[in-house]
Amino acid sequence: MSNYSPSQRVAIVALAFAGTVLDGADFTVFLFFMSPLASHLGVSLLALSTIQASSYLVGIAGGILFGRLADTHGRRVGLCATILVFSAFTLATGFVDSYAALFVMRVLAGIGIGGESGIAFAYVNEAFPGRGQRRGLASGLLQSMFLVGAWLSAWLYRVTAAFGDEAWRWAFGALGAAGLLCAVATFFMPESRVWQERVAAPAGAPAIGLRELLRGPLGRRTLLASALLACSFYGAYAVYTYGPAMWQRVYRLDASTVGEIGMASAILGALSYIGGGLLADLAGRRRAYLYTASLGVFAYATFAVCLWLTRGDAYGAHALRLMVPAYLLLQAGYGYFGVQGVWLSELFPTEVRTTAQNAVYYVGRAIGAGGAPVAGLAAANALGFDVTVAVALGAIGAVGAALLCRTLPETRDLALGEGAKAPR
Repeated sequence: MSNYSPSQRVAIVALAFAGTVLDGADFTVFLFFMSPLASHLGVSLLALSTIQASSYLVGIAGGILFGRLADTHGRRVGLCATILVFSAFTLATGFVDSYAALFVMRVLAGIGIGGESGIAFAYVNEAFPGRGQRRGLASGLLQSMFLVGAWLSAWLYRVTAAFGDEAWRWAFGALGAAGLLCAVATFFMPESRVWQERVAAPAGAPAIGLRELLRGPLGRRTLLASALLACSFYGAYAVYTYGPAMWQRVYRLDASTVGEIGMASAILGALSYIGGGLLADLAGRRRAYLYTASLGVFAYATFAVCLWLTRGDAYGAHALRLMVPAYLLLQAGYGYFGVQGVWLSELFPTEVRTTAQNAVYYVGRAIGAGGAPVAGLAAANALGFDVTVAVALGAIGAVGAALLCRTLPETRDLALGEGAKAPR
């Protein structure tokens, strides 16, 4: 297999990391501005949640579309295209004046966001194709860039507060402009050697197409991985989606304090992702997923106990002394995201790797980060509870992730250069 020069490997890693930072920032900045946008547009928090859920849903189509582009025309082309699309519509979001226009821009941006993750993971993992190489650590670091993006969105929320009711316009505009610059730089990246050698290889076994992802043993793997990701996303995004609104609406914290909590959460989450990636190299993909999901179950149990202990405190200072540490502990329970990137890359063959990884990732995200949190908030409201209970319900996802991770095979010793084989 052809080797990369050090500068080529650095270029791939650096720009894949940059794309994931922007993906994370674009994905989470809307969550920080959900409550202000609801007030500005005169709509409910549930209506804004519907926009976010819809963007996750169309992300499935974007994942398949851009994943297929990356599988047929190269990882570089696919990554450049996906960053270009979501950045352009994020920039346009800063100019909307109605709920309908906001809905359209965020949904179109969601199509672009839908392609980034699987392509970036395949790109970085294929840069370290041999046996024994620390793809788990590389994937953990790459996934942590998503939370660097979340930190960036929290920082933007703080600094743009000076613009008052127009703060969200400046935040979306800045992210969109930065993304367009990144898309231009991505176009000049070197192409994946694993992909190039797979394309150049003489015809042998029948090619694996999209239909094979939905039937037979490979279809079973796709289904189980999608269910695992759905639970994993719900375990994380019950918190990501409603955490800022919880601090704003229930605990009445100011923008600066909410931003500080968000920045601290992003740092802790990023460290948990890196830890998950390291554990994946040391203990294997399946055990690492089980251990990190189990920590998430413990963190949710702690959050629920603290919520129960402070139920009569009217969300005062005593409640904050318990709830802030409990909330920050939740950030340590998402370390499985540092495992999923390398595991998914190794579960699927090279010729459909980005398509499969994107399909699994974004189906899981649409269900777990989109539909499940909306259903959780609706259920909490129907039972007379506030958004804190919608956060706590994410425990369902953490439990599901701990159970489902045991159904997928261990892949730590796979060499990507030899090609992941479809299960028979």
